Formats: sequence, C-alpha cells, structure tokens
Amino acid sequence: MTFNYARKYRCVYILIDPRDGNVFYVGQTCMPKKRLQEHLISAEVSLEIYPEIGLPFGGDKKDKYIVELWSTDGRDPEMKVIIEGQYTYNEICKLETQEIKSYLSSGASLTNR
Repeated sequence: MTFNYARKYRCVYILIDPRDGNVFYVGQTCMPKKRLQEHLISAEVSLEIYPEIGLPFGGDKKDKYIVELWSTDGRDPEMKVIIEGQYTYNEICKLETQEIKSYLSSGASLTNR
C-alpha cells in the first residue's frame, strides 16, 4: 500500500499508570489524543460486554489493566509521546518495536500482545 511509504506526523507513545508511574503499554499513532480515547473506549466497551465478572474478559491485557486502574483509583492512564516526527508507517513500527524491547529489557511489565 502506498500509504506505508508516505512520510507524515507519527509518534510512539507510552501509557503510564498514574498510581506508580509505571509504563504498561507502548504504541504508535498519528493522532495521540484520539488514540488515547480509543484505548479508553475499548476498555469501557469490554467492561460493558462482560459486567458480571467486573473485568473485560473479552478484552486484551491493556483493557483489563485500564479497568483495574478505574476500579482501584478512578483515574485514566496518562499518555506520554516519547518519539515524534515525520516517519513512514514502516519506520514508526520499527521505532515502536525498539521501544517495546527496551522497556521489556529494563523490567517493565507491558500489556502489549
């Protein structure tokens, strides 16, 4: 696809637990504010689908983490952009992968699949 080769604003971001400052997710996007809202909506929808267990059984680990954060602290995760610039899709994916590996090697418990 040609969009993979187009340079445009893209960023790598982290989701941070406001209770302790731990990073629990690394992602990439071209619209950070919208992407954070998508993460929150995903967690909310998962919780609504599986309310009887109190956790998003059908959701992913990130959704479960966000729901746990809401239930124990009532706050949303924080998002921090750590890399940004004019990148192709392939370039930003490589940077995201490097950051995931870096956080994992430093002992972070990421919820990335």
